[in-house]
Amino acid sequence: MKLLRVDMETKQVQYEAVPEAYRCLGGRGLVAKILTDEVPPACDPLGKDNKLIVTVGLLAGTTATTAGRISIGGKSPLTKGIKEANSGGLTSTYMTRHGVKTIIVEGMPEDDHLYIVRIDSKGEAHLDEVDDLIGADTYTAVNKLYERFGRDCAISIIGPAGEKLYPVSAIMNTDFATGEPCRASARGGLGAVMGSKRIKAFLIENAEVRSKPDYADEELFKTTAREFAKALLKHPGTANRSKYGSMAVLRPMAENGMLPVKNFRAEVCEGLDQVDANALFDKLEKNGGKHGLVCHPGCVIRSSNTYCNDKGEYITSGLQYETVALCGTNCLIHDLDQIAVISRKCDELGVDTMEIGHALALFMDAGRLEWGDAEGSIRLIDGIGTGEEEGVQLASGIRALSEYLGCDRVAEVNGQTFPSFDPKNNKGFGVVFAVSPQGADHTTATAANEDGSYVASALFQQALTVMIDSSFCMFTIMPFCADMGYFSKLLVKMMKGLYGGQWSWQKIIDIGAEIIGWEKEFNLKAGWSEQVKDLPRRFRDETSPMTGNHFDVPYEQLQEIYDRMGQKVVARD
Repeated sequence: MKLLRVDMETKQVQYEAVPEAYRCLGGRGLVAKILTDEVPPACDPLGKDNKLIVTVGLLAGTTATTAGRISIGGKSPLTKGIKEANSGGLTSTYMTRHGVKTIIVEGMPEDDHLYIVRIDSKGEAHLDEVDDLIGADTYTAVNKLYERFGRDCAISIIGPAGEKLYPVSAIMNTDFATGEPCRASARGGLGAVMGSKRIKAFLIENAEVRSKPDYADEELFKTTAREFAKALLKHPGTANRSKYGSMAVLRPMAENGMLPVKNFRAEVCEGLDQVDANALFDKLEKNGGKHGLVCHPGCVIRSSNTYCNDKGEYITSGLQYETVALCGTNCLIHDLDQIAVISRKCDELGVDTMEIGHALALFMDAGRLEWGDAEGSIRLIDGIGTGEEEGVQLASGIRALSEYLGCDRVAEVNGQTFPSFDPKNNKGFGVVFAVSPQGADHTTATAANEDGSYVASALFQQALTVMIDSSFCMFTIMPFCADMGYFSKLLVKMMKGLYGGQWSWQKIIDIGAEIIGWEKEFNLKAGWSEQVKDLPRRFRDETSPMTGNHFDVPYEQLQEIYDRMGQKVVARD
């Protein structure tokens, strides 16, 4: 496979051979390696020395199910550290059809033009001016690009928020099922990094001649990949996703006190029946929506959906747990139609629904918006695009917003807000929120309490999760954790079948631990402290009304985990 390097200062776009050191890396791991090799950690995230990296996973382009994810990375303007944001969509699949493993964008243009990076159907790379798309929302811009280049392409695009360099900006990827820009590489503000390079979109046309994987043992790989797909369809953690998607977990989270309610107060969700998986499924059935859709080719989990209003009009795709929880129950908004509109507006503007959900709740906590005010929330979001003061503040990041509102009821670590798991009632998530080099993120693992300590579990789970995130959809983490002995053997066989050589479960975990070490070292050089950041004090001081729990993991354990990250971890099975 090859690497495409885009120099925005010289406007040169050229292919290079993939270095041998990158061959057995992909996704989050390859993002970490390239940033470590090429980016000064102390650089300005929105300056010329930062780089935007778009890369496929370890098994991309093969017959392995869920392996068609895309990873986008760079130094985050939100956390000021390393960042990788993972998404479904078509970009990874179309890149691999051209034999492209990675795209690296570097430098900054001296002009004010807006550009797209385009790979045409013959595999030739271009840098095209698209000034007519300046300020366009993602849906409008994608439709104009379809008109210009045809619909048989993959697009990763920013909206007005990314162009304006807002630190909660996302990169939106076109969906396999609908072709709409609804699959978000959301976390860490990487849309702003893309905007700083004056890149509106990556557009990959379908290849006339498709590149094929260079299997070391094709039969071993394909036989194992078929077994892996069948196992996912049987496992309870992934078998029911085609009906409910990630929304299947909302009610269990609510019943266990882990669902964010009223800005992470861990209260009883009074509107649960209106927003749970059954409510979503009923809406889809009633209004002409669909479920069981595929966000990227070859996925057997089929967890996506299309959501329509009561007039049967399409609103959004992929309405999932994180958005419903953080823009819904966390703000006491219990109307799926309104949550879907919020989701659509965030996708159009190109902002992270997780960050926006927290920001809306902070406006409510500060008394600037009534709890449950969906219409007021939508007006605030609209202000992001129009440049109104409160809209700009909404998109400024939770720390800056907290100062603006004079309200410190935040749920963040290192500048990035929590995903939708309340650490008062799931302390293992809180542990990893505190120590992860990626900041508090929904793809950074959890940890278990083993005889009063979270240390060993947190170290192993992080290494495991890095490798899952570099290979598959994160839904597969549930089968891996539940039946690790079986699923680990399948992954070892697939790695051997694709790459050849000697592979073991311990080798895979060793690579994951090494990646964590690269990320941690980058952050330390970028200015992160050697003292681990604790969760906000309120999670230790306040108890959950449902359970009486609070986050009470000793700080010393967090520091021990942090100190040991990057060291060898013994593989578990």
